[in-house]
Amino acid sequence: MNRSDLTQDAGRILVGFQSEATIEFSVEAATLLASATRSEMVGMFVEDDALIELADLPIFQPLVSGAPSPHAITGQTVVAAYARAEIVCRRLLSAHADRAQVRWSYLRERGKLPAAIRRLAMANDFIVVSGEMQGFGARQLIDELRASPTKVQGVLVTGARAEIAQAGPVIAIDDGDEKGVQTVKLADRIRKLRDTSLVLLVIAGTDGEADQIIRRAKSLLGSDAPLSAHRLPRGSPELTAAATRQFNPSFVVADRQGEPFVDDKAVLALLRASRAPVLLLS
Repeated sequence: MNRSDLTQDAGRILVGFQSEATIEFSVEAATLLASATRSEMVGMFVEDDALIELADLPIFQPLVSGAPSPHAITGQTVVAAYARAEIVCRRLLSAHADRAQVRWSYLRERGKLPAAIRRLAMANDFIVVSGEMQGFGARQLIDELRASPTKVQGVLVTGARAEIAQAGPVIAIDDGDEKGVQTVKLADRIRKLRDTSLVLLVIAGTDGEADQIIRRAKSLLGSDAPLSAHRLPRGSPELTAAATRQFNPSFVVADRQGEPFVDDKAVLALLRASRAPVLLLS
């Protein structure tokens, strides 16, 4: 596969860590995207320096519950906990990358995770954002999506393992703009890696427009591709979310500059309905 078939120039998949809790699904989704784009996966563990400093203040001396003998949390114990978590994250990233034969590297620094990832991001990179918060509904998730550099190729929002349909189809959402070509090609590459089918959600204002989008997808993928197309009207993000939920996908690829992402409410509705990794191309 020529890299230009999917991206302008395959960059990196940037995965940020601040804890070892619930990271495996993010790493799995990032590894799948790295395989599909033949990109390097870059892990970054970020220690929250404000938390370390706060733990050393006299007014902040919480006790560790559940320990054999209660003891105070200090800056030193927080740093030690970060060190243990960093080892787990690095091992998990390397294990998944090596198994998938994906190039990888690893960084460690202090600061705030979202800001550190944005500083690291370059043109054509993909950023992985954890959407593990309940129902993808946290304001923080929308803020992170808004703050993502426009120069990156896309943002991969990952969810909770308990909600993923491992055998479900890959969904591509195409509203007919130029980005639809990359959306369909990348979705098809991912579905091949997952050995599943591809569902094309066609968002169009007329039957003629929908026919044109479907013809373009078939010309890109070939007549033998396991593709099923489903038409949805423009201006109805709730119907797109409902259709996504109905297919119970294992992965979703869409253009975050087009439909159905007219506002924050529409974005969150699709993320909740997907219950799977959602790649929003810039």
